[in-house]
Amino acid sequence: MRQLILIVQFAILANVFAENCDKLGILLYEELNCTPIYSNSSTCPVKFECKDFGKLDSAKCYYKGKSYEIDEKIPDTKSRCLNDCRCVENAYSSEFAGIECPDLVCDYFAGINPNCTMTYSFSECCATGKICKPYENVARCNFNGKEYKEGQEFLPQDSCHNCICQKGFTGKIEEPVCRRRVCGVQLAWTAPILGKNWAPVYAKESKGGIVCCPSTYVGPDNSEVVTGDAKSDEFCRFGNTTIKVGQSFERTVTSHYKIQCECSIPPLLTCFKIKTTNDEDYDYEE
Repeated sequence: MRQLILIVQFAILANVFAENCDKLGILLYEELNCTPIYSNSSTCPVKFECKDFGKLDSAKCYYKGKSYEIDEKIPDTKSRCLNDCRCVENAYSSEFAGIECPDLVCDYFAGINPNCTMTYSFSECCATGKICKPYENVARCNFNGKEYKEGQEFLPQDSCHNCICQKGFTGKIEEPVCRRRVCGVQLAWTAPILGKNWAPVYAKESKGGIVCCPSTYVGPDNSEVVTGDAKSDEFCRFGNTTIKVGQSFERTVTSHYKIQCECSIPPLLTCFKIKTTNDEDYDYEE
């Protein structure tokens, strides 16, 4: 008897996704507005349904479920540390239109004072102010043995959240103190990912074992040799190739690193960078 598949609405993601689910690379799917699907034996998604998968026009840009023409301005991106974003041709390769944004420059010189701490909010990219010693009437947040002052940012190592210390923090990773991280996937890579079935690539050694924001993306080059036994009939797409859950391949990228890709949570492959050099000065996570 087939396992019952439950489709859970995205509105309850924050309550359902335990920290171990963040080790699977679910944040990418959240940003792409895909729907998680669960089996009756798992608290983490076994796959996602992405309504635009394989259907996007590579000559257009996509953001928050809307399409944009070349030269059209993309609204509401300030909270992502990006502003005045526009849809342009050949943004990331000759194959795709993409969204480009001028760099948002923050003035951090005010924070050099060792007696002061910069403060932040979820609605702004740059610091919104500062607090200084003796920190009177300032809330404190204790997390993982470290104290943070009101307005200070901190990143839990076992969850894909950003946190800003606020009054009333109970030690739990939940709103309003913490929110899911924003990778900007929809700004940069929606068309290659959902339109051409490219795969996200993550750094292998992430803090806490979590898999949050990809460092880059990779498309097929016809050199892939798929190995391994299929664990189910579910599959991922990579370009025009289908790879079943449990199957994988490796590809050498440079003399410094290779990528290892596996179908673990369809419909996209999950790839990791594997260091192949002994050069300690080489940062293969870039």
